[in-house]
Amino acid sequence: MTMTMTRWDTAATLSLGDIARLAEVQRPVVSMWRSRSAGTAVPFPAPCAGSDVAGPRFAAADVADWLTATGRGNNADAAREVLLHSDIHLIDGPDREPLQALLSLLALQAQCGELPDDIDDLLDLADQYDPDDDLLYSELTRCEALLPQLLPLAGALSEAAYGSAGAARAVGDRRARTLSAAREPALTETGARVLRALTAALVRRRPGAVVCDATGAASALLPDLDEEVAIGAIGGPTGPVARAARRELVTQGVTWRNDVAPTVTLLGLPSAEAPAATSAALLQAITDHRATCPPETVTLVWGPAAALTDSITRDDRGRTDDDERCDGLRRRLLSSGKVRAIVRLPAGLRLPRSRERLALWCFGPTEEANEPRTVTADLADRAFDEVVLSGLVSDVLAGLDGSRGLRARQLEVCQIRTKSWLGAAKKSLVPPARRSERAHPTVVLLDRYDKAVAALTGSVADPPLVPTVQVRTTPYSPLAATMSQLISERALGYRAGLRMTQAVDTDDGGVPVLDARSGAEPVATLDRFDLNLTYPQLQYTDPGDVVFCTSGRPRAFVDRKGGAVVRHPSRVLRSTDVRLIPASLAAAINAREPGETAWRTWSIPLIDHLTAPSVRSGLAALDDERRRLAVQLAAVADAEQALLDLAAGGAVDIDSPVPVERSSTSTVDRPSTSPMVERRRSRDPGPINHARDVGEPPTVVDRPPTSSLVERPSTLVERRRSRDPDPDSPALHDTDCPTPPRTTSEEI
Repeated sequence: MTMTMTRWDTAATLSLGDIARLAEVQRPVVSMWRSRSAGTAVPFPAPCAGSDVAGPRFAAADVADWLTATGRGNNADAAREVLLHSDIHLIDGPDREPLQALLSLLALQAQCGELPDDIDDLLDLADQYDPDDDLLYSELTRCEALLPQLLPLAGALSEAAYGSAGAARAVGDRRARTLSAAREPALTETGARVLRALTAALVRRRPGAVVCDATGAASALLPDLDEEVAIGAIGGPTGPVARAARRELVTQGVTWRNDVAPTVTLLGLPSAEAPAATSAALLQAITDHRATCPPETVTLVWGPAAALTDSITRDDRGRTDDDERCDGLRRRLLSSGKVRAIVRLPAGLRLPRSRERLALWCFGPTEEANEPRTVTADLADRAFDEVVLSGLVSDVLAGLDGSRGLRARQLEVCQIRTKSWLGAAKKSLVPPARRSERAHPTVVLLDRYDKAVAALTGSVADPPLVPTVQVRTTPYSPLAATMSQLISERALGYRAGLRMTQAVDTDDGGVPVLDARSGAEPVATLDRFDLNLTYPQLQYTDPGDVVFCTSGRPRAFVDRKGGAVVRHPSRVLRSTDVRLIPASLAAAINAREPGETAWRTWSIPLIDHLTAPSVRSGLAALDDERRRLAVQLAAVADAEQALLDLAAGGAVDIDSPVPVERSSTSTVDRPSTSPMVERRRSRDPGPINHARDVGEPPTVVDRPPTSSLVERPSTLVERRRSRDPDPDSPALHDTDCPTPPRTTSEEI
């Protein structure tokens, strides 16, 4: 298929990435085509003149002809679809009016079918379908001089995409990949899926629902609603964003009406008209919108979590006038009693600010109860699979039903808060995220603990003491809090690492320098006197401080010795709360995925204050055992190397070791003789005794047997390790806690 060149074809170009998307191959494949086809009968097209400044670009017609001639790629319709992936200077320039005129032509074509070739007839047709100039008539009249070029382009795009709707989507996707369009906020695929599910659930529960897109940010959600759902007014009457949203709906075959009152409104913030709006401006926009809504209207709001859920005052700066205004606006909205749901969402749901976390509010009718209830949730660290999404939708619907609905349902991901609690909240409006019991069931963790303890204590004659574990029979809830909350409550101290801009003398016995990127071992040791002279405000670590960094993959470790200097970009965290265990804090940081840098929003598990001392002592015992094993492993490595060196020297004979047999009481039975080494007479010139050196057998130390694991009943799991085999020994009863009776498997 050879393309027929027209006036707009000559300006259509493709980048290497565009060619890869057109041919449905990976980007490196296109570079391979260029290099391997050079010098052949059908070489790859040459780049356009002057295109190497921002990367080579190729004429769309030449690329289509080359793909057709060579049969390369995985898209048999590449020649037909080449225009959908091309950069056409007429519509991709800095002036946006030609693009809006092209989209207006596609919207008009979706309504009436074939477009007339005569420009006057075309404008008359536009006036007929848009008599009030709500979406396309002005765009066409402003670009009347370009319509002779835009009209055939619209027809070619529709033909390549099998319709006006596909052509409009292709043009929109193309613009979304450009820098100018990326400045406008747009939902990602995951963000659209979450809000689409919530919107569909809200309109299903209200027969005869009329949906209104207040800012034009939800145009991608409306075409998927049920056909019986009416689409009300979209945005303001004259705003360009609202007009673009209406054109998108018309192109997708969705009709909208201005003569019906909305029952469900969608408010996406910030709008494309004010993408850099402050938190105060966003809250003011919510206030103004709710003032125009009928009393029974349900409103779904989504926007930056910094304005909707997070603490208004940052920990590292004082309270500003803008903070005071934000606090007043947010308190007035919450005091209305109409906020039914407040949810913090994860990052990556909207472009171009992929690291920005979103949040949503859901407003409902006024509740008759004296103390209205609101469901809240922190899902910032949760993956939005179908289970979490369905739970969120169910909980939001329960919140809209008020106290009656909350009593009838069991919440899955949210918690219940009263209006007075929200009004008194000085920090974040959402409680700490609960850890999922389904992700780490207690039964699985107990089984892991059983196996680890058995492996640790069953193979040595002198097993270490391990903590006792008991399953609670009373209801409980895992505790957690974000780092921002812990820092603001002074439960966690924070200090940035030292920016070492000047050289300091090294000293083997000096101050260790720590960097989380290199692990727990010091990266250098510096002279203490020179270090304090160069950096007078220097602060050293204390034992138990957590050193962490977020560059690359988040990493952390516990500084068990203290007295060290932490180098930037690493940071220091110091626990001042008994519930916050340093090892647990470091483990939570190390569990983060690469690229997660918003460390203040990370959820950190807390240990119950009654259990924390036992956990700390148990961790200390296990740490002592780790150090003992490290010494043994070092000895094993030294013996291994020495044995290899002896064998390589050839001056000794080495006997195979005798297997070690263990008795039922775990007492180690050693062989009567140790492995023997013979010096070969022919290779040993020294006057030595040529008889074999036989070592004396070691003394076998009798140790009391260790007690076995106690069987686990249905309501109590207890594991005890004792060095005294006598159950009547006073050592077992000189404690404040009574010893529970042993339970046999038959009793279970």
